[in-house]
Amino acid sequence: MSTHKSKNSPKSHLDTFYKDFEEIKYKKYDGMIITGAPVETLNFDEVDYWNELKKILEFAKTQVYSTMFICWGAQAGLYYYYNLNKISLNSKVFGVFEHKVLHRTPIVRGFDDVFFAPHSRHTTWNIEDIERIPDIEVIADSKEAGAYIVTSKNQRFIFISGHPEYDPDILEQEYKRDLSLNLNINIPSNYYINNEPNKAPIVKWRGHANLLFANWLNYHVYQETPFEFL
Repeated sequence: MSTHKSKNSPKSHLDTFYKDFEEIKYKKYDGMIITGAPVETLNFDEVDYWNELKKILEFAKTQVYSTMFICWGAQAGLYYYYNLNKISLNSKVFGVFEHKVLHRTPIVRGFDDVFFAPHSRHTTWNIEDIERIPDIEVIADSKEAGAYIVTSKNQRFIFISGHPEYDPDILEQEYKRDLSLNLNINIPSNYYINNEPNKAPIVKWRGHANLLFANWLNYHVYQETPFEFL
């Protein structure tokens, strides 16, 4: 994002390995991932790169065949395309939660009926609000964590509320970080053996995560993208 100054990556690294939106805005892509960002407690228009991100979201409608949105990226996408705003939670959704497949679509092909996924967020959506929007549907959800996989009816937009991409130790890093900052943070649910932080995490989501991204690439990107799409 040219309108955002990174706190964690030097400009020389970004200049070498990344491109600004202005450099690629006339190109077309088979797939794109819009990731999360630690800005979910802000209103969207308070995010310093929101105007630039809106251009990218508009770009995705015509220049990208399939787009996956993860965590805050999913919140931003659903807000921009469908005016579905996020809702603040009293306590953080933090841990590894059980989910259930509601509709057997290609994105969940091969999934078990029940599977696990990590979450780490302060906001959510009302499933009832999602169900009132005719162009999207909830594919998988969780009693504890809410809607997890939401797709557009044409399945070109895939919205993921959690973090299937997390390495085994990421939740632990976040937990220890918040403790060091004296923040009010609970032990990540269903993560440590016997929920004891001095024991090793249990990875329950790796198989589902690999299958999720494989399904997206196979069924939503490579098999569906025409040789030349408008």
